[in-house]
Amino acid sequence: SMHRSAIARAAENLPLFPLPRVALLPHTLLPLNVFEGRYRALVADAMAGNRLIGVPMLQDGWEDCYAESPPIHPVFGLGRIVRHHGCADGRCEIVVQGLGRVRLVEEHQDGGLYRRAKVTLLDGGQGCTPITPPLRRTLSEMHMSVRQLTEDRPDVRADVERLIAADRDPAEQCDVLAHICVRSPCLRQEYIELEGVEARADFVLGVLTELRLEEGCCRGIDA
Repeated sequence: SMHRSAIARAAENLPLFPLPRVALLPHTLLPLNVFEGRYRALVADAMAGNRLIGVPMLQDGWEDCYAESPPIHPVFGLGRIVRHHGCADGRCEIVVQGLGRVRLVEEHQDGGLYRRAKVTLLDGGQGCTPITPPLRRTLSEMHMSVRQLTEDRPDVRADVERLIAADRDPAEQCDVLAHICVRSPCLRQEYIELEGVEARADFVLGVLTELRLEEGCCRGIDA
């Protein structure tokens, strides 16, 4: 994991890679195909430096002013480029690992090729999450739901058990489950805006409960 001081320094002048309908969650991987000139420049600069970038989600209506600086959601994922593959035509394929969440403080108006901003770190790099009794209850309900949802899937069972193992950080469990289960971009954005692991665990439990109800209805049994 990256040192907190390196992240704090990067937060003063973070390159932004805004995307439509994409929310980068901590503890997850995002593959991207980079072909636009400004973002090729961003990736080249990031690779020559600390590899850190912000991935904000563009707000609705971005199509009207995509070439300029369309409005972004102010809370978004901070990521590190962990894989980079350059193609002969100048495009590149990268994989970004979510490290934490940041909040926009102000965008720098320096007329550069790509957007940069000062951000404040909301989490990431702070070690283990303290487990309160309410969080412990939510986690155990979450685990029960995940096990029920995957009982007919021996192929994913081992992965699930690894994910919800007792020694896995609760924040990581919530983020990875949200990444797998929350498909709608606006709900993913809502998830990363939630303060605190308790709130995020409650959100994930709600999503899992809905999935179980849907599955029960599909099977024609009483959920």
